[in-house]
Amino acid sequence: MDMDKEKLAEILSKHLEWLQHRGNGKLAELSCAYLREIQLDHVNLSHANLGHVDFRGSELGYIEFRGSNLGGANFSDVALEYADLSNADLRQANFNGANLYYVNFSNADLEGADFRNTYLEHVSFYGADIEDVDFTNADPHYTDLLEEDF
Repeated sequence: MDMDKEKLAEILSKHLEWLQHRGNGKLAELSCAYLREIQLDHVNLSHANLGHVDFRGSELGYIEFRGSNLGGANFSDVALEYADLSNADLRQANFNGANLYYVNFSNADLEGADFRNTYLEHVSFYGADIEDVDFTNADPHYTDLLEEDF
């Protein structure tokens, strides 16, 4: 599903209202959305349905995906900074070639995710399910992963 900026802004606004239990708010439904090479800053998409969304090449900063469904999402070649993905469903998500700075994956389900060739700085995986995650050629700095995870 292609997404123009105005439609995305409307969905984000309605989602924020939903999170704040106000008015005509509505849970964001962006599964399979094509959001390549966009810039999103200071956005709260907690608990949103973003399964198989395509963020390839995007710049995402100060963003919250807590408890969101991001299974199968494509974050390849993304710059993701100061993001909270705690408790998110990220099974089979693709982070190949991404640059991650200050990202929280605490208690997230990352089973089968792809982190090949990913730069990881100040990234937390505390309590996350990292079963079958591919960290081949990942470049970790100040993470809580152990050497045997790679």
